[in-house]
Amino acid sequence: MQSDKYEENRRRIEKVRGIIPASSDIVGALVILPPDLREEAGDPKAALRAGFADTNRLTQFIVPRKKDGEKDSPKMRAHGAVTDLFRQFGYTCFNENRNTQKNPAFGADVIGMGALTQLRPLRAGASGDAKNTAKLLPVCITYNVRSGKMTVDCDIDGFYRLSCPQALLKLSALSRSEDFVGLCRSAQQGGFRSRLIGISQLYRNDAVMVLAESSPALRQLWNGLTDKMIGQCEYTEPYIPSMIETGTKAHSDMRSFCGTGVRIMRVRAQEIPDYYTRREGENYVSASGVFQYEKVFWGIEPRPNNKDYTLSFKRSRFDDPCVTYDECRPVEYYPIQLQPGDDARTWAAFTNCLRMVMVQTSRDSVVLPAPLHQINLMKEYMLLANKR
Repeated sequence: MQSDKYEENRRRIEKVRGIIPASSDIVGALVILPPDLREEAGDPKAALRAGFADTNRLTQFIVPRKKDGEKDSPKMRAHGAVTDLFRQFGYTCFNENRNTQKNPAFGADVIGMGALTQLRPLRAGASGDAKNTAKLLPVCITYNVRSGKMTVDCDIDGFYRLSCPQALLKLSALSRSEDFVGLCRSAQQGGFRSRLIGISQLYRNDAVMVLAESSPALRQLWNGLTDKMIGQCEYTEPYIPSMIETGTKAHSDMRSFCGTGVRIMRVRAQEIPDYYTRREGENYVSASGVFQYEKVFWGIEPRPNNKDYTLSFKRSRFDDPCVTYDECRPVEYYPIQLQPGDDARTWAAFTNCLRMVMVQTSRDSVVLPAPLHQINLMKEYMLLANKR
């Protein structure tokens, strides 16, 4: 049964379509909103975004006037809104230097494998019935750091090699279709097995790095990401297993990627400590770059120019609970599959660099490498009942 909230949002979407003329090309729109714009039907931005999407427009909202206590200026807000709109178009900024020119990994394509989770369409209302919710929608993004080209794939008809803006508009319409949940469930059947097989055939001679975030959702689709399955592999050389698991826990499929151009890196950000400071003599300094700990690598972003991070060198909230202490969260990289002659640190450094190509305003990097970062933010274009 469709909820009153859905009907209110549907009417708002139709109103936007009636006012804003459709564009022949995909363009961007900056929408200026007043502070505290919330109504009885809820935050209107989701419906406004859907309405603009139907006119072939990507949308970024901006509130130029500050609320009491907010420190950022209207200029900062405008800059942040414009750069985030660039991100929606798939724009990245890679600065080539001597180190990257010498690193062979930077010539490889990157394929990020991720999943949008807990997708309950707004038309389902407040119903907690499991049949109205899709647990997962697998999404892959192929990216080349030097060309900047980024394409999106999903196992849904018509969702192949789309540009980032095309994919966002597609997801917006898809989330409002009556067969949305069924399409998502069909797309997740078989996990990533068939896609991994296709990648190994497509990149038999050319280099590619497959990135997969080790989240509970991804481990359902690809059991080879678990510590248990990695530990059971037999290795001919470090990081070169004779076979790896490409299937799910219920349907195992062990395959060899040796002799192909495929490298696979597991990325983990949410299940490791969120602190790391290096001590030099009697002083504590911030650490950044790629660090190896036994078989895994930690990628740590440079410290932002913020006193909260400087304060954390010597003290913490245990010393003063009322003061903000902050540190850069390490991101763990584990090479599941490399090829003979590869230097593991080279590929870990390449993966870490992909966190620094997104256009940002206040930090040098984002938490996840660019393709995974993009996947996690695609949910903003879906009209969902459980969207925060």
